[in-house]
Amino acid sequence: MGKNWLEETIIAEVESICQVLRDAKGKPFNPQVQLTNSVSNVICALIFGKKFALTDDHFSRLTTLISDNVRAGSVDFIVQSLPFLMSGTETTSMTTLWALVFMVEHPEVMRKVQEEIDSNVDREKVLTNAERLLLPYTGNNS
Repeated sequence: MGKNWLEETIIAEVESICQVLRDAKGKPFNPQVQLTNSVSNVICALIFGKKFALTDDHFSRLTTLISDNVRAGSVDFIVQSLPFLMSGTETTSMTTLWALVFMVEHPEVMRKVQEEIDSNVDREKVLTNAERLLLPYTGNNS
């Protein structure tokens, strides 16, 4: 694994989510499954060295099972399963989902984020971690 391998893996998943958003063609939909699958894919790539297609039914069932059991607090399942996959998937995908919900509820925030990204980032590519630091409103959480 190269130095930028993780970032490249994350960028590939972001591009997959962007395609899902484009395919929705402005129609409302719940992105929770896609977000969960993309986050799980990054974690699977770290743990197993393998990614899955977002359309893979077995992978979708696995991520749904993980999410359901985390929410239900099934101790046996949590203890016997991969803790990194479960905890990383649920927390990251739900945080991302709530960020999207927040921006839908507060369009002025969404506009400010979009304006900052549009004026600082090439629209033809996904924002890298280094570029994120150039965005004081959107991406510099330090």
